[in-house]
Amino acid sequence: MKIVKKLIIGVGALALLLVIGVVVALMFINSIAKAGIEKGGTYALGVPTTVKSVDISILGGTFAMSGFNVANPQGKYKTADFMGLGQTKVAVSLASLNKDTVELPELTLENLTLNLEKTADGANYRVIMDNLAKLQGAGTGTKTEPAAGDSGKKFVINKLRVRNVKISAQLIGAPGAVGQVLNDVTSANVTLDEISLDNVGKTGSGVGGSGVTMGQLISIITQAVLSAAADKAGGLLPGDLLGDLKGGLGQLKPLSDLGINVASGAAQAVGEVAGKVGEVGKGVADKAGEIGKGAVDKIGEGFKGLLPGQKKDEPK
Repeated sequence: MKIVKKLIIGVGALALLLVIGVVVALMFINSIAKAGIEKGGTYALGVPTTVKSVDISILGGTFAMSGFNVANPQGKYKTADFMGLGQTKVAVSLASLNKDTVELPELTLENLTLNLEKTADGANYRVIMDNLAKLQGAGTGTKTEPAAGDSGKKFVINKLRVRNVKISAQLIGAPGAVGQVLNDVTSANVTLDEISLDNVGKTGSGVGGSGVTMGQLISIITQAVLSAAADKAGGLLPGDLLGDLKGGLGQLKPLSDLGINVASGAAQAVGEVAGKVGEVGKGVADKAGEIGKGAVDKIGEGFKGLLPGQKKDEPK
């Protein structure tokens, strides 16, 4: 009887420990997930990445996140953030959450903002892309193997949709009175309705693929958004900024090398971009008396490559 009693007590104590473990896990699962996203984003992009809140419902099988923000690199930029995302929610099975690789049939991110700024000292997107290039070099071949500082669960996403992408592009820091005029007008606000990525994380053998870490997932989304901005919004962006953006993307491995299919819709300009050409001319004319005719004659050359969609070797 004593042996049976001890067995009952032992089983009861084990069950109690299991219950306590589950309760503790439920209490801290949101903070653990939040820390993992922030750590992965900061590692991948090389700038502080923060999340306001994460809510994982084990019983409801949902994941929700709000207030995802990627800070601008150090420098004289107008905006505090390079990229931001309002809120997202996705259904995920409990069985998948318990696995090392979480598979999502579909993930939709809505209302993403992207601030592209090029100054006399450099460009914020260049710093981000340089860090993405370093991350890609940390793996071997084209497989997305986790690197030091980016570990944890992996993800496979069959369909990833980024909707309502608002892009703000600005050239900042041109010197002098005329430069002030140019800074005001060599900017563009563009909206992309949707960017579609298929087979994210399916880079290995087998049906489920090898999966990607959180840092790798954030880097893939960032590269896809930057690529769509250059491809679909190129005719609306300042020429110098567009050329620099494409140069930075050229140093990255194409997402197709990872088996990811990317597609995006047409871009829409917000406001009167074309009318800025007239604004430049009027602004410069107003400054002509202040800077002298010789300087005015040189301004035409300065326009080339600054106005939206215009290259340096094209006429105004």
